[in-house]
Amino acid sequence: MRVLPGSPFRIGGLHHRHDPGNGTSQADLPERLAFLRKVYSYFTGAVVLFAATTWWASTSTVALSMFAKLGMFGHIALFLGLFLLIRATASSFPLNVLALAVFAAAEGFLVGPIVQWALVTDGPDVVLQAASLSAITFGVITSYVLTTRKDFSWMRTALLAGFALLMGILVLSWFGIGTGLVSGWGYSAAFVGLMAGFLIYDTSNVLHRFPPHMAATAACTLFIDIVIFFVHLLRLLVLRRN
Repeated sequence: MRVLPGSPFRIGGLHHRHDPGNGTSQADLPERLAFLRKVYSYFTGAVVLFAATTWWASTSTVALSMFAKLGMFGHIALFLGLFLLIRATASSFPLNVLALAVFAAAEGFLVGPIVQWALVTDGPDVVLQAASLSAITFGVITSYVLTTRKDFSWMRTALLAGFALLMGILVLSWFGIGTGLVSGWGYSAAFVGLMAGFLIYDTSNVLHRFPPHMAATAACTLFIDIVIFFVHLLRLLVLRRN
């Protein structure tokens, strides 16, 4: 399967930049720890559901056929619909938990074809390598931010500027401008670096700013970061090998 410049794996970089104040940081320690346990429990559940759906979507001819019939604009419309669902339910428990589950399953459906492309091109080892490196990166960043308790809110402007630049390059490629940039491994390398930055920034926000009733929304923010990181790391590894 060829990675098209307009694939939803880069549209997936669209972020819900939520700044709900200093809710968690001002809670007492037991409440904060309980909040973090909820966040990472929801996150783990979302990743498991995503992995299962991705496996199904990468091996099922029905799923691959459904993906092909949607087309580029169908993929974009699906993701934007999910994005709006996450926003609409952000503060509503337990609807935000249900929205996270729907989002994780749908992301697996969208990512499945690129995993199938990687399997056909390079075999299962490259998928396992990308998944392992993503897990290690997530673990290291999470441990560092939660241990040091540093506030990385100062990264926001630079990260959003980088995201706008990469998305601008993508949009231009739809009109035949800079297509070579998007189809090359350098574009995914830039996204890998950008999403590592977003993981630092968003983990800091989870620690310092999300209020206790938005654990599922906080988990979704981290989930989006790691999915985009994984997809572009996988694409980078495949393209560099070939």
